Amino acid sequence: MHKYLLVCCRIGSLEISAVVDLKQEAKRIFMSVQRKYQHDLP
Repeated sequence: MHKYLLVCCRIGSLEISAVVDLKQEAKRIFMSVQRKYQHDLP
């Protein structure tokens, strides 16, 4: 039982870090796209 909880916690923290990475990646893409469009605007 204890080992099972440990595995669940580890999987949970992995998922959280993956979500954080995704958010950072999305923000980076959004920023680069925004910069590109700002250059195109008159």
